[in-house]
Amino acid sequence: MERVSRFSGKRIWFVCDPFLTDLPVISSLMAKLEKNNTLSVFQEVVPDPPVGKIIEGTAGFLRFKPNVIIAAGGGSAIDTAKAVLFFSRKASGHKIDQFLAIPTTSGTGSEVTSISVITDPEKKVKYPLADAALIPDEALLNAELVVSCPKSVTAYSGMDVLTHSLEALVATKATNCSDAFAEKSVQLVLANLLQCYEDGTNSEARASMHEASCMAGLAFENAGLGICHAISHQLGGHFHLPHGLVNAMLLPHVIAFNSGNATAGKKYAAVARMTGIAPMWCDDHAAVKYLIAEITNLADKLDCCRSLTAAGVLKEDSLAALKEIVENAEKDFTLTGNPIQPAKEEITALCLAII
Repeated sequence: MERVSRFSGKRIWFVCDPFLTDLPVISSLMAKLEKNNTLSVFQEVVPDPPVGKIIEGTAGFLRFKPNVIIAAGGGSAIDTAKAVLFFSRKASGHKIDQFLAIPTTSGTGSEVTSISVITDPEKKVKYPLADAALIPDEALLNAELVVSCPKSVTAYSGMDVLTHSLEALVATKATNCSDAFAEKSVQLVLANLLQCYEDGTNSEARASMHEASCMAGLAFENAGLGICHAISHQLGGHFHLPHGLVNAMLLPHVIAFNSGNATAGKKYAAVARMTGIAPMWCDDHAAVKYLIAEITNLADKLDCCRSLTAAGVLKEDSLAALKEIVENAEKDFTLTGNPIQPAKEEITALCLAII
């Protein structure tokens, strides 16, 4: 935290989850910042940041006119800060000197990406915002901050990391560099996520997952994402389900679908062998099956349900929303990164697979 407390004479807009100020490390940090700076704290952070909260935050931001942003919290806190910065720049051209992100969950990778996802609760739609100006100048990773994460948050955010990595691995803009981040992230998740879930105080596993989340963010920031996120944005926004949970439901089906692309299939197979999931001697088709089985088994151990119905969504509600979900998924910008550009019927089939 010494890195953050170096500021002096700054106007700092501090965004954080409501409960974080109860943590000694955060309250101590804020006290240090207040001694030498003018501090404005925005704690109106809620999961899946709604448009109304972003408008509220933007109004306060423009009144305060900060030159430094510090966002501490999960993906929703960092995305809130990014969205407010995005709309403040649009509204007034206001620029800042520095933007620091301190993630307290191991999941979104938002601390190193240009993307913020906000939600329109009335339309039940999530909107990804993308702008290079939203990339934080510094990402400060402190695994001590994730030790207190509830088991469900650990599970869902961890499956989000795995989804980021595997989507970036086969995305259309993937490079050797992004592949390196994606592959290492997959390896770390498979080796450490279950340990974090079973024992949240395991500091080594927590540190590895925190690094995996950041690496996955770097991977998809450069390579892109794909159909899993294009669909999960819609399902999560419509039914108010945790993003990582919906990704966990979809991921095995998406891997099976994308492996129809020769390059994607080879990459999935390679990472399955690399992580020891699949024997080195098996062919690509078999290796992909090993990978799908491993992910399904991991999700089960993390108590991630396999269907919307199991998550509490009535089947008739899912079917009634299906057409709208598919149409919105087709418009989601993450879909362009998928190795196979799907037909409407194929998106529909993936949705039906988890109803």
